[in-house]
Amino acid sequence: MMNITKENTRLILVVGTVVYLLSLLPGSYFTLSSPIVMRASFDDIKPIEWVNFLCIISFPAVVLVSVYSGWGSYNTDRLKGALIWMCIPLITLLLFFVTLL
Repeated sequence: MMNITKENTRLILVVGTVVYLLSLLPGSYFTLSSPIVMRASFDDIKPIEWVNFLCIISFPAVVLVSVYSGWGSYNTDRLKGALIWMCIPLITLLLFFVTLL
């Protein structure tokens, strides 16, 4: 198991912040061009499509909240909490890809 030190956590937070912030532009594009947004009627949408849609819509907000909270946890020396916060967008992406299948 990896030893959680302040240096390791800082490196993970820096890389995660850069990757997540770079993913905001395509994530926002997918949010605006989602097929559910383009539909006129919402009667025939399956529940799994709603979960997929919620993952797409929430991704930019999840990224911003997790980056802010991750660095906030790091600054208060809660290193494990900082790593957990940085994993939350990955959970959203995983849920998106699972519901896509």
